[in-house]
Amino acid sequence: SGSSQLLTATLSVVAASLVWWSRVRRLTAVRSNIAGINALSEEILKANTADEAEAMAAEGLGRILGASKVSVILRDQARDAAGEAVRSGEAVEHGSEKTLYLPMVSGERPSGAFAISWTSDKCPYQIDERAALQHLANQIAITLELHDRRFQREQDRKSVV
Repeated sequence: SGSSQLLTATLSVVAASLVWWSRVRRLTAVRSNIAGINALSEEILKANTADEAEAMAAEGLGRILGASKVSVILRDQARDAAGEAVRSGEAVEHGSEKTLYLPMVSGERPSGAFAISWTSDKCPYQIDERAALQHLANQIAITLELHDRRFQREQDRKSVV
Protein backbone atom coordinates (compact mmCIF):
# COMPACT_ATOMS: atom_id res chain seq x y z
CA SER A 1 0.00 0.00 0.00
CA GLY A 2 2.83 2.37 0.89
CA SER A 3 4.68 1.61 -2.33
CA SER A 4 1.53 2.21 -4.44
CA GLN A 5 1.05 5.59 -2.72
CA LEU A 6 4.68 6.44 -3.42
CA LEU A 7 4.23 5.37 -7.06
CA THR A 8 1.05 7.48 -7.35
CA ALA A 9 2.80 10.49 -5.80
CA THR A 10 5.80 10.05 -8.11
CA LEU A 11 3.59 9.78 -11.20
CA SER A 12 1.66 12.88 -10.10
CA VAL A 13 4.88 14.86 -9.72
CA VAL A 14 6.11 13.66 -13.13
CA ALA A 15 2.77 14.55 -14.78
CA ALA A 16 2.71 18.01 -13.16
CA SER A 17 6.32 18.60 -14.24
CA LEU A 18 5.49 17.66 -17.83
CA VAL A 19 2.50 20.01 -17.88
CA TRP A 20 4.61 22.83 -16.38
CA TRP A 21 7.48 22.19 -18.83
CA SER A 22 5.08 22.16 -21.79
CA ARG A 23 3.49 25.44 -20.68
CA VAL A 24 6.86 27.13 -20.17
CA ARG A 25 7.97 25.96 -23.62
CA ARG A 26 4.78 27.27 -25.24
CA LEU A 27 5.03 30.65 -23.44
CA THR A 28 8.69 30.96 -24.42
CA ALA A 29 7.79 30.29 -28.06
CA VAL A 30 4.97 32.87 -27.96
CA ARG A 31 7.30 35.47 -26.41
CA SER A 32 9.91 34.76 -29.08
CA ASN A 33 7.25 35.08 -31.82
CA ILE A 34 6.04 38.41 -30.40
CA ALA A 35 9.59 39.77 -30.26
CA GLY A 36 10.13 38.72 -33.88
CA ILE A 37 6.85 40.29 -35.03
CA ASN A 38 7.65 43.52 -33.17
CA ALA A 39 11.10 43.69 -34.79
CA LEU A 40 9.46 43.11 -38.19
CA SER A 41 6.99 45.93 -37.41
CA GLU A 42 9.91 48.35 -37.11
CA GLU A 43 11.65 46.98 -40.23
CA ILE A 44 8.49 47.29 -42.32
CA LEU A 45 8.68 51.09 -42.06
CA LYS A 46 11.52 50.91 -44.62
CA ALA A 47 9.18 49.53 -47.31
CA ASN A 48 8.38 51.91 -50.16
CA THR A 49 5.33 50.18 -51.63
CA ALA A 50 2.50 47.85 -50.64
CA ASP A 51 4.20 45.07 -52.63
CA GLU A 52 7.48 45.62 -50.80
CA ALA A 53 5.72 45.64 -47.41
CA GLU A 54 3.89 42.44 -48.37
CA ALA A 55 7.14 40.74 -49.42
CA MET A 56 8.89 41.78 -46.20
CA ALA A 57 5.94 40.61 -44.07
CA ALA A 58 5.66 37.31 -45.99
CA GLU A 59 9.36 36.53 -45.54
CA GLY A 60 9.39 37.57 -41.88
CA LEU A 61 6.16 35.85 -40.84
CA GLY A 62 7.07 32.74 -42.81
CA ARG A 63 10.27 32.57 -40.79
CA ILE A 64 8.78 33.60 -37.41
CA LEU A 65 5.35 31.90 -37.46
CA GLY A 66 5.52 29.51 -40.38
CA ALA A 67 2.72 31.52 -42.04
CA SER A 68 1.74 29.90 -45.32
CA LYS A 69 0.56 33.11 -47.02
CA VAL A 70 0.58 36.83 -46.25
CA SER A 71 -1.26 39.51 -48.22
CA VAL A 72 -1.63 43.27 -48.09
CA ILE A 73 -5.11 44.07 -49.43
CA LEU A 74 -5.74 47.75 -50.13
CA ARG A 75 -9.13 49.23 -49.20
CA ASP A 76 -10.39 49.40 -52.80
CA GLN A 77 -9.45 45.73 -53.33
CA ALA A 78 -10.96 44.41 -50.07
CA ARG A 79 -13.85 42.00 -50.55
CA ASP A 80 -15.61 39.40 -48.39
CA ALA A 81 -13.82 38.79 -45.06
CA ALA A 82 -11.10 41.34 -45.90
CA GLY A 83 -13.81 43.91 -46.63
CA GLU A 84 -15.52 43.05 -43.35
CA ALA A 85 -12.25 43.70 -41.46
CA VAL A 86 -11.91 47.06 -43.24
CA ARG A 87 -15.53 48.07 -42.59
CA SER A 88 -15.63 46.94 -38.94
CA GLY A 89 -12.07 47.92 -38.01
CA GLU A 90 -11.87 44.54 -36.22
CA ALA A 91 -9.95 41.35 -36.92
CA VAL A 92 -11.94 38.73 -38.83
CA GLU A 93 -11.01 35.05 -38.66
CA HIS A 94 -12.20 33.06 -41.65
CA GLY A 95 -11.80 29.42 -40.59
CA SER A 96 -12.66 27.78 -43.91
CA GLU A 97 -9.97 29.87 -45.63
CA LYS A 98 -7.60 29.38 -42.67
CA THR A 99 -6.93 33.12 -42.78
CA LEU A 100 -6.95 35.95 -40.24
CA TYR A 101 -7.78 39.40 -41.66
CA LEU A 102 -6.57 42.39 -39.68
CA PRO A 103 -7.54 45.99 -40.50
CA MET A 104 -4.56 48.18 -41.43
CA VAL A 105 -5.29 51.36 -39.51
CA SER A 106 -3.47 54.68 -39.71
CA GLY A 107 -5.56 57.63 -38.63
CA GLU A 108 -9.33 57.32 -38.60
CA ARG A 109 -10.16 54.57 -41.06
CA PRO A 110 -8.51 51.38 -42.25
CA SER A 111 -6.48 51.67 -45.44
CA GLY A 112 -6.96 47.99 -46.14
CA ALA A 113 -6.59 44.56 -44.58
CA PHE A 114 -3.57 42.46 -43.73
CA ALA A 115 -4.22 38.75 -44.26
CA ILE A 116 -2.19 35.93 -42.73
CA SER A 117 -2.94 32.28 -43.47
CA TRP A 118 -1.99 29.04 -41.72
CA THR A 119 -2.02 25.35 -42.63
CA SER A 120 -3.17 23.66 -39.40
CA ASP A 121 -6.85 22.98 -38.66
CA LYS A 122 -7.40 25.92 -36.32
CA CYS A 123 -5.88 29.36 -35.98
CA PRO A 124 -2.56 28.91 -34.14
CA TYR A 125 -2.08 32.55 -33.10
CA GLN A 126 -2.46 33.33 -29.40
CA ILE A 127 -4.07 36.58 -28.20
CA ASP A 128 -0.70 38.28 -27.62
CA GLU A 129 0.55 37.20 -31.05
CA ARG A 130 -2.65 38.59 -32.58
CA ALA A 131 -2.00 41.93 -30.84
CA ALA A 132 1.54 41.98 -32.28
CA LEU A 133 0.14 41.09 -35.74
CA GLN A 134 -2.38 43.95 -35.43
CA HIS A 135 0.51 46.31 -34.62
CA LEU A 136 2.33 45.02 -37.72
CA ALA A 137 -0.79 45.64 -39.84
CA ASN A 138 -1.00 49.19 -38.48
CA GLN A 139 2.69 49.77 -39.20
CA ILE A 140 2.08 48.73 -42.81
CA ALA A 141 -0.77 51.26 -42.99
CA ILE A 142 1.54 53.97 -41.60
CA THR A 143 4.25 53.00 -44.09
CA LEU A 144 1.82 53.30 -47.00
CA GLU A 145 0.49 56.63 -45.73
CA LEU A 146 4.01 58.05 -45.36
CA HIS A 147 4.87 56.85 -48.87
CA ASP A 148 1.71 58.50 -50.26
CA ARG A 149 2.53 61.78 -48.50
CA ARG A 150 6.11 61.69 -49.83
CA PHE A 151 4.81 61.01 -53.34
CA GLN A 152 2.25 63.84 -53.05
CA ARG A 153 4.95 66.31 -51.88
CA GLU A 154 7.12 65.35 -54.85
CA GLN A 155 4.19 65.87 -57.22
CA ASP A 156 3.41 69.24 -55.63
CA ARG A 157 7.06 70.29 -56.04
CA LYS A 158 7.07 69.23 -59.68
CA SER A 159 3.89 71.20 -60.41
CA VAL A 160 5.41 74.34 -58.85
CA VAL A 161 8.56 74.09 -61.00
